[in-house]
Amino acid sequence: MQQWHKNLFYLLILVVLAIFLYSNKGLFLSLKNISCIDLLSLSCFSLISIYLNSSQFRYLSEMFNISLKFKEWFGLAVANTMHNYYIPARGGTVLKAIYLKKTHSLSYSNFISLTAGTYLLGFFLASASAILFILASFLLYQEFYGTVFFISIGLGAATAIIGVFSLHVKFSSVFQKIPKLHKFVRNVEKGLFFFKKNKKLLIKILLFKFLFIVIMALKLYWAFKAIGIETNLITIFIVQSLVVFSMILSLTPGNLGIREGIIGLLAAMLDIPLKKAILGAFVDRAVMMCIVIFLGLIFTRILAADLEKRATSTEKDDTVQIENNLL
Repeated sequence: MQQWHKNLFYLLILVVLAIFLYSNKGLFLSLKNISCIDLLSLSCFSLISIYLNSSQFRYLSEMFNISLKFKEWFGLAVANTMHNYYIPARGGTVLKAIYLKKTHSLSYSNFISLTAGTYLLGFFLASASAILFILASFLLYQEFYGTVFFISIGLGAATAIIGVFSLHVKFSSVFQKIPKLHKFVRNVEKGLFFFKKNKKLLIKILLFKFLFIVIMALKLYWAFKAIGIETNLITIFIVQSLVVFSMILSLTPGNLGIREGIIGLLAAMLDIPLKKAILGAFVDRAVMMCIVIFLGLIFTRILAADLEKRATSTEKDDTVQIENNLL
């Protein structure tokens, strides 16, 4: 997508958000009811989710015999998230790859393949979790969300097919006429091969991903409760599981607006008012952003100081090399 196309798209997102805010001024009065305890609880859930996400990254690095210090495995994860808020698409991932290349000699191809393989595993776990939570909702509350159930099955089946073919055949060759898709599937193939050789690590990664979904769901549930949205926790687990797929649509910095819109649509399909669900998602986002930016600024400074001590090549060339391999 050309730069002016991207800028126009970001502007459109901002206009839509502005219209939503203006047309729902009354709804935002409910924000006055958010207590300090609610904000503190949401902040704690945010910190736990950041820790789980960074711990996952720590174990992934061990696949290449890279032992990261706390300031690296925690700092890179939080700095990555912060940079994604103002660098379009996967800007934070690019910066993380550059750091690992310059400090630990991790090749860009290995990093990209590992990241792609991790995405696929995350998508499969998310769809499987959504299916299980929908069945749990039926058993506990006699509520069966048929449309969301079949969407989850479809997403899970598509992910499984890509995974199975990637492990056993050169699935990427099917997409040779679609360069970006070809590169992505090829990277998935390489990434899954790494996991196939490290099955114990695979179990750890899946466990961290599931715990991440649970904590993020609890955070979103608390955000809903803080503004007076009454719902059951299982429903929020379903929403949060499927929100993982919003990463596919990394079109805006930090997926701002995209994630909230998807949460609103999914919540509406699960009988939660659309506008209130979007507001709850923005409350959830706002608290996380404050924590991420605060910690991100600190660790970005620390990690940047490390990079200054090492001989570096031109960042522009590195960035281009990585972006050419990312979808």
